Amino acid sequence: FLDEVVTKRKPPYAKEWQTGGDPQLIVVGQYSMGINISAEANGSKLTVFINYDYPKNNVWLGKLLGKIYAKWCVGQMMKGVKISET
Repeated sequence: FLDEVVTKRKPPYAKEWQTGGDPQLIVVGQYSMGINISAEANGSKLTVFINYDYPKNNVWLGKLLGKIYAKWCVGQMMKGVKISET
């Protein structure tokens, strides 16, 4: 169980959100995630990020699997990106 709160929203260029309250997650604790799109010389640059704490319980599990889970989360977000060429 967790609540997420949007902390920044500037469509279509940026969105950031973070957990609210006390998330009941196993591998990570509090986290913030976001996407940013910026102009580049030949197109756009997409940045996806996640910052996370270890869970309050089972810190050892967070140390063992947190990085893998974070990479999976970012990968899932990247799969949802629609690339168009104009």
